[in-house]
Amino acid sequence: MVELPPVVDLRERLEQSRVSGLYVYPIKSCAGTLLQEAEVVSTGIKHDRELMLIDAEGRFISQRDEFARPLSLVTPKFIRDDYIKVKTPGMPNILYTKITHEGERVEATMHNGERMSVVEPDPKASRWFSEFLEEDCRMVAMAPEFTRQVDQNYAPRDTDQTLLSDGFSFLFLSEESLADLNRRIQERKPGFESLPMNRFRPNVVLSGSGIPYGESLILEAQIGDVVFDFVKRCQRCEITRVKQEEGRQDGGEPLQTLLKYREVAVEEGAPRKAIFAENVENQNTGIVRIGDSVIVKEIQDPPEFLERAA
Repeated sequence: MVELPPVVDLRERLEQSRVSGLYVYPIKSCAGTLLQEAEVVSTGIKHDRELMLIDAEGRFISQRDEFARPLSLVTPKFIRDDYIKVKTPGMPNILYTKITHEGERVEATMHNGERMSVVEPDPKASRWFSEFLEEDCRMVAMAPEFTRQVDQNYAPRDTDQTLLSDGFSFLFLSEESLADLNRRIQERKPGFESLPMNRFRPNVVLSGSGIPYGESLILEAQIGDVVFDFVKRCQRCEITRVKQEEGRQDGGEPLQTLLKYREVAVEEGAPRKAIFAENVENQNTGIVRIGDSVIVKEIQDPPEFLERAA
């Protein structure tokens, strides 16, 4: 088990954390872009998961799909605020596309059958991705009048919304948590290569508290201009098994080890889920920068995870 400091010292330890990584993912399931500073808007980091791919039936495409795992090799880079350059190994031509919410309207299906109205802003981009994945697909953005509420079972406010993320505006993870996970994997599997942070696709990486899973202990914190609510522990899926640098699935880790010590039953009788990182919502807008300190406003009790012998 991870040994926590006394409660009286906990806030001070957590406030030693700084932002060590900021990532935006303009196209859902493609590679992230490292930022030095992030503009936080009502839906999270500006442009985060603003675009995604859908198949011929309108179902969203992600690295959960075997044919789409090479999306991890696709690197969008901003040329200006609303214009990105997209390239990947194996594609001789580079895609230049504008992030906009204008275009032909279509219907899309997200998780659990959630339906939404989307537009196809750039048919050229759809053709580019269809050629790359060797599957018929379209690149889409949410229709301008459409909004997605965050899960009201967890959202602090009924006005909280997100774009095309799996469900929440931010994912926070600490370097200490990843180091502890890698240690546990290597204890079970000596010689196993340490997993990099990009396996978990966070928006905000924290470092400096010295407390593994310290992000699970924060309920409310301010970073830069923005106050954040830590609303739900993140249930991890098969995407964490995809080696992002190669676009292929890489064995059973980290899920095999996470299920040894950080698992939870979502509902009675359902399969247990591995938990790693925190889903977070922002109370306001503003700027967050690399190096910003974490001002902890409220902490919560440690989560009750099952620890079993490896």
